Amino acid sequence: MQTQAARKVALVTGAGSGIGRACARKLLASGYAVVLVGRRAQPLEALEAQARAAGHEALAAPCDVTDAAAVDALFETVRTRFGRLDLLKPLSRKSASRFVFARQAVRARDSQAGT
Repeated sequence: MQTQAARKVALVTGAGSGIGRACARKLLASGYAVVLVGRRAQPLEALEAQARAAGHEALAAPCDVTDAAAVDALFETVRTRFGRLDLLKPLSRKSASRFVFARQAVRARDSQAGT
């Protein structure tokens, strides 16, 4: 298992089902710690449990990605838990989420750079 400093962190929206779930599984198998984002907690928690049982690091993070305040809280959770975010996969059906996540990703990058 990789050390915390060496492990890359990915965030996948729509991770509860379909393409988002498949993408999250692939990233977990590739060694990423994965933040599993979606509206429904149960499928995210089930995937988190499966990932942990297989020795992977995952965090179920239910979130409505169209709610800017919820997205702010999500990114704060990622920053607190992992201290970094290396890959963002916005695969949810909500097109607005791409804008909200892009804005938050820039803020997260800028705060890490100290700007």
